[in-house]
Amino acid sequence: MWDALLIAYLANATMLVVHEIDSAFWKEWELALACAAGGLFAVIAHSYFLLRGRPQFRHPISVLILAATGLASLAEATAAALLLRGTS
Repeated sequence: MWDALLIAYLANATMLVVHEIDSAFWKEWELALACAAGGLFAVIAHSYFLLRGRPQFRHPISVLILAATGLASLAEATAAALLLRGTS
C-alpha cells in the first residue's frame, strides 16, 4: 500500500508542477493570489503545529522549505497584486 501511496503522491506532485507551468503560459494571474494564499496557509498551519510541539517538519530542510514557501508566496502575492493593478 505504501508503494501505491508513493506513486500517487509523485504523480500528483508532478502534475501540480506541470499545471503551474501551464498556468503561467496562460497568465492565470488572478489564480496566483489563490496559490500564494495557499502557500501562506501552509506555512501558518505548519508553524502552528511546530509551536505546539509536533515532531513533524522539524528537520532543518523541512524548516527551510517552509521558510522558502513563505517567502515565495509573499513574492508571488506582491507580483500578482501589482499585475492586477496594472503596474509592471
